[in-house]
Amino acid sequence: MAEKKKEKKKEKSRRQRYTSIICHNRDEELTRPAATAEWWSRTSSAGKTGRKIFAGRDLQAGGTWCGVNDEGQVAALTNFRVKLGGSAGRKGEAEAIWPIFLLQFFFVLHLFNHGFQQADGKLGTLNVAIAAMGILSPVLMWLKHFVLNKSSGSEPKGKARPSRGHLACHFLEHDVTGLPRDYAQDLVASDELLEYDGFSLVVGDLGKGEFSFVYKYSDSEVGCCTLEPGIHAISNGRRGSKWFKVERGKILLEQVLDADVGADDSDDDVVRDILQQVMQDGKKMPADETPPDTGYGDDLERKLSSIRVFNTRAHTIILGRSDGMTIFYESARQEDGTWKVTRKVLQT
Repeated sequence: MAEKKKEKKKEKSRRQRYTSIICHNRDEELTRPAATAEWWSRTSSAGKTGRKIFAGRDLQAGGTWCGVNDEGQVAALTNFRVKLGGSAGRKGEAEAIWPIFLLQFFFVLHLFNHGFQQADGKLGTLNVAIAAMGILSPVLMWLKHFVLNKSSGSEPKGKARPSRGHLACHFLEHDVTGLPRDYAQDLVASDELLEYDGFSLVVGDLGKGEFSFVYKYSDSEVGCCTLEPGIHAISNGRRGSKWFKVERGKILLEQVLDADVGADDSDDDVVRDILQQVMQDGKKMPADETPPDTGYGDDLERKLSSIRVFNTRAHTIILGRSDGMTIFYESARQEDGTWKVTRKVLQT
């Protein structure tokens, strides 16, 4: 009697193993204080403690850029980069200051050319006062502009606005009573987003594999949509913008997911490959390609064209497994230049 050969169980491919994968690079000023990923919660002004979330934390403004909660919900945020001198939803203060400065400058020149003296040869008090105002006003306005925007990132602000990192927190803290698209639609329908500068926000449910995209590019460009299955990438521009790093990131991630791996391929192997082959990729756009125009000039735009840039502060990878487990991985840059790794397994 012939011995029956044992059939070797075929290992699931990386695509089959996960319902969803989130990859997020945080690019931020190196001096901005932040805490590495851990469990934390916030207390509202009414004294109510919100749902705990597992995420890194912005210690300056109190929000986060990417995180999960104990229900398997995830949020990832990136800022919308606008041209210098403008911001999402309003005319930039720098644009408003220049015309005033120029008008006052020429007015002061007129006074200097015609002198401060009145017809009788005496100094006119009113003329001196007007001249002083003309000189001091633009100086005071520029001082105000500098103070307000000292830590604002890429976009000038006319007044203090809430940190966009709170948007990610709000989703992770909210009571789970529907699908991510319901939350996204309610958020867009409210007036809350008018308070924020431009952003792109992904909210989703790892277990259900459903994700929605919420965006604000200006007060008249606010909306949301459901993300269909597939590989999606977004940087600091509009969704669908074919920036070099965006297109390259999709290609590299697809290569990692379709790699021919053995039966012993683990979650840590997937994390390692995504980190090294995708998120730490430093290839910049070719010299013959035109960089995006966000007001920084071609030289800086090219320096920012790689997936990992000079001020990348943290790499976050979230694996939503088909068995309900969630793997959270973060590699965060510390003040001394070293990188701290945080790995957490969550049952959702």
